[in-house]
Amino acid sequence: MKLDRVKVISQMAKNNLTCKELVKKTGLSRITVTNVRKGRSCARSTAYAIASAIGVDISEIMESNSIRDETHNANATHD
Repeated sequence: MKLDRVKVISQMAKNNLTCKELVKKTGLSRITVTNVRKGRSCARSTAYAIASAIGVDISEIMESNSIRDETHNANATHD
């Protein structure tokens, strides 16, 4: 899953959260948080942990391509 790095960083700023504080709130490693902030893909559980920690719904910080992929994958499993 890929999160929109600009949206993640923007929401962190709105919540006055540093990278270190996000690590503490999520229980994720600093490297994982840094990678997400650099625009790298992450596990679904990581994405949900970050969204929860910054107080947004996951759909608000997902990259648009990732939303399409998730919808396609969900539909494919129901066929």
